[in-house]
Amino acid sequence: MSVIHSNLPIALLIRNRMTALGITSAQLIRRCGYINVGKGLRRLDNLCNAYWQGNDHLIEALPDALEISPEALQASIAETKRGIEEAAEAAYRAAFVPHAIILTERKIPTSIMTAIWLGIDLRVPLDATANVITFPAQAMAGIKEQLERYRFKGQIPTLGKPTGFIVNYSPDKAVQFDLDGNPLLAFDRSHRPGKPSFSIKGRKLTQGEMSLLLGRS
Repeated sequence: MSVIHSNLPIALLIRNRMTALGITSAQLIRRCGYINVGKGLRRLDNLCNAYWQGNDHLIEALPDALEISPEALQASIAETKRGIEEAAEAAYRAAFVPHAIILTERKIPTSIMTAIWLGIDLRVPLDATANVITFPAQAMAGIKEQLERYRFKGQIPTLGKPTGFIVNYSPDKAVQFDLDGNPLLAFDRSHRPGKPSFSIKGRKLTQGEMSLLLGRS
């Protein structure tokens, strides 16, 4: 009856209402006004897996199609987003090891494609077994290694010159330093810059898919 396999709250709501109404996924999609059922089913699958982009029409149509209130649907979406954020936070904390993040002139690459192609990574691994007092010096050495790696006029390609760095001591403690290792600011949360990525129809491409797209093996 259903092609919905996700167990996220939004998927459970949709699946439970389909069961209560005795309708299939295809029938639900028709209720939502889709003529191209295949396209609608792909949209439904994306929504049930929390890919929100491009699903505005489906989200707007679902309350009537499922015979629920718009507020009930929005509450389920909010619960889904909250659960995903909490799971991501828990995973981040479980995998956390001290590291540094290089700060650069530009926060956004001038060319995301080039940044992905070159594998630009502003994260500097640190020897967590060493005394924490050595972390700034380790970070400075890591910046030097990055610049030597790229040999790009003292710059990180697409991001410009390093302007400093942040040492993430724990998920709840970080300190910003200048390039000479002088502390500037303290934070009660680790610095977590995003990574360049591409998405297709709201779904982020995996590293392997991006490699295929860029012709890398």
